[in-house]
Amino acid sequence: MNQSTSILKIIKVIESCITLDHIKATYRMVHTFAKQYSSPAGKRFGEQLWHFDDGAAEAYNELWLMVREKELKILG
Repeated sequence: MNQSTSILKIIKVIESCITLDHIKATYRMVHTFAKQYSSPAGKRFGEQLWHFDDGAAEAYNELWLMVREKELKILG
């Protein structure tokens, strides 16, 4: 599966979330996306650094924000 297909599938999942359990699972899906399209780039100050494929970091940020927005909407 390529990056753009993954992004579209995650967006569909975000749109279909109706409970906080769905939100939790979707956060895991977004983090899995980040792991799939990145690789370890060493450590600095004990923290793992990551090198993202082109566009993956921006996509991850946008997807995470979409999930957060949906979570706030569900919480009311």
